Amino acid sequence: MMDNNISLKAVLPPFDSVTLMAVTKELEAHLIGGQIQDVRQPAPADIQLGIRSHGKNYLLHLSANPQFARVHLTETRLPNPPSPPTFCMSLRKYLENGVIRLIRQIDFDRIFEMVIERIDENGTSKIYRLIAELMGKHSNLVLVGPEGTVLEAALRVSSKINRFRETLPGKPYISPPSQSDKQDPFDFSKASALFSTMEFEDLESTQKNILTLFKGISPFLVKEILFQVFNAQIATDHYSRLAALALTWRETFRDYDKSDFRPSLIKSEEGLPLGAYPCHVAQIPDHLQVEAASLNFALDDIYRRRLSSSNVHSLLVDLQSRLTRQLHRAKRSVESQRKSIDESERAAYHRQSGEMILANIWKIEPEDNKLLVQDYFASDLVERTIEIDPKISPQENAEVYFKRYRKAKERGEVAAQMIVEAVIEETAVQKAMTELLILETDPKVIPLQIHEFADRLRRLGMLSEEVQTGSGKTTADASPFEGHKIRRFRVEGFEVLVGETATANDFLTTKVASANDIWLHVRAATSAHVIIRTKGSSPAVPTAVLMEAAKICARHSGQKHSSLITVDYTLRKYVRKPRGAKPGSVDYQREKSLEITLES
Repeated sequence: MMDNNISLKAVLPPFDSVTLMAVTKELEAHLIGGQIQDVRQPAPADIQLGIRSHGKNYLLHLSANPQFARVHLTETRLPNPPSPPTFCMSLRKYLENGVIRLIRQIDFDRIFEMVIERIDENGTSKIYRLIAELMGKHSNLVLVGPEGTVLEAALRVSSKINRFRETLPGKPYISPPSQSDKQDPFDFSKASALFSTMEFEDLESTQKNILTLFKGISPFLVKEILFQVFNAQIATDHYSRLAALALTWRETFRDYDKSDFRPSLIKSEEGLPLGAYPCHVAQIPDHLQVEAASLNFALDDIYRRRLSSSNVHSLLVDLQSRLTRQLHRAKRSVESQRKSIDESERAAYHRQSGEMILANIWKIEPEDNKLLVQDYFASDLVERTIEIDPKISPQENAEVYFKRYRKAKERGEVAAQMIVEAVIEETAVQKAMTELLILETDPKVIPLQIHEFADRLRRLGMLSEEVQTGSGKTTADASPFEGHKIRRFRVEGFEVLVGETATANDFLTTKVASANDIWLHVRAATSAHVIIRTKGSSPAVPTAVLMEAAKICARHSGQKHSSLITVDYTLRKYVRKPRGAKPGSVDYQREKSLEITLES
C-alpha cells in the first residue's frame, strides 16, 4: 500500500497533449479565417507565420526543436537567415496568402495540424496541411500537399533513418504511429472499469500502470492526478483511493473536454516565471502560481526565458572550452620557445663543428661518415666526433653545420621574444578564465553579456574565431567567400585566412587578398595558401603573428609530419598566377623564409 502522506516531487510542466489541446483552443478563436502573410525560418527547426486575422496581426511560432518542441503565439519576431532554407521557400510558395480553415490536435496526441486553403495562379482552390509533430527527438514540421504527399519537411527523414515513415518530397505523408493499443482518457466508463481492477502498490508502479493504459497522458499529468488523490481526506484506504482516482480523473478530463481551461503561470520564490500549464497545478504551492490571461503568451514568455537560459549555459560551456584550449596552446608555446632557446645554446657547437671540418679536410676519406678530431675549442683538448655525409664534399658538410648554426641562432632570437609574449598570453588567459567564473556564478547573466565578453577577448587576440561543425569538432570560423572553403583564424588581433582546396587557394590569393597582405606557402611542397590581412601596413605585423601564421600554413601542408618545415612568405603583390596554370599554382618573388617546428 502507498503511504498516505507521500509527497510528489513537483516537476515543471512540459508541453504535453493537454497543453497542446489548450493552445489549440486559443488558436482556433484567434486564427481561423486568418490569412498567412509572412513566413520566416529563423532556425532549422523553427518557423514563424505572420497572420492577419479579425483585424489584428498575430505571429505563430512552431518549433520542432528536440528540447523545446512547441506551438504558440509569440510577440518576438526572430530574424531570418541571410538565405531562406528550402523548407521556408516551400512554405512561402504554397502558404503565403492562404487562409486558415482548420486548426486541430490529432487524436489527443502531440500532433498539431493547420489546414490552409490557397487559390493558385489558375484560380483553383487547393488545400494544404502544415503538421507539427511535437515528439521530443522525433519532432518535425511537415508541409503536405493536396494529394497527401510531402511537399517539404524541416527535417527530411529517409528510409535509412526510418524505413516506415519517410518525410521526403513526393512521398505519401504517413502519420506517426497511433496509440491504438491504449484507451481514450475521455471515455470515463472504461477508465473507471480499469481503475477498479488496479492494484495500488508503490508510486512508481502506479504511475507506470496509468501511463501504459491511456494515450496522450504525460508523466506530469499522472503525478498531478495522483497528488490530488492522495491528498484527499477521503482517500485513506485502497478502495477509497480507487473511487477518488476515478472521480478526479472524470472531473479533470471533463473540464478539458469542455475547454474549461484556466491557465496557470508558475513562478519561483523570487517571482521569476518558470512554467505554465492549462490549469492550476495542485502539486505546486498556491503562492507560486498566478492565473494567466493567455496560455499562448504565458508559454511565449516561459520559452523565451528557457531558451535564454539554455543559450547562457551553452555559451558559457563553449567559452570555457575555448579558453582552456587557448591556455593549453599558450603553455605549449612557452615550452616550445624554451626548447628553441635551449637549442640556440648549441649554436656555437654547430659553428665549431663546421670550422673543424674545414681545418681537418686532409683527414677525410671519400667513404667516411665520421670525423674524429682534437677539439681545440675545449680547454682539455679532448677528441670530438663529427658526423659527416659521404655523399657530399667536406666543404658542403661544413656548410651544413654553419647553416644549423645560423638557424639555431635565429630561432633563439625569435624564441627569446616569443616566450615573453607567450607568458603574457598565458597570464591573460588565466585572468580571463577567472572573469568567466564570475559570469558563471551570476544568476542574472544574459547571453548579450557573454557575447560582449567573448568579443573583447577576440579583439585582444585571445580567442580564435571558432564554430562547431556537424562532426562535433571545433574549427576556425567558416566564412562563405562565395562558397569557397576558406577558414578564418584570429591571431593577436590579425585575421589569418587559409585556403582548404586548390580552387579556394586560387580565390583567396587572387580575389580576397590585398596587395600588401602577407602571403605564405610551404617551400617546394603542396600546402594551403595563407594570408595575413595587414590593412595596408605589413611592417606592423608582429613576429609572433608571422610565426603563428607560418605554423598554420605548415599544418595545412604535405610536410606537416616533418621535423623542420621551411615556409616562404612575401607580399601578395609579388605572387602571380601564370596563364593557364592549374588551380593553386603560382609563382612568387622577393620571398623570405621561416623554419618551423610543429609541436607533437
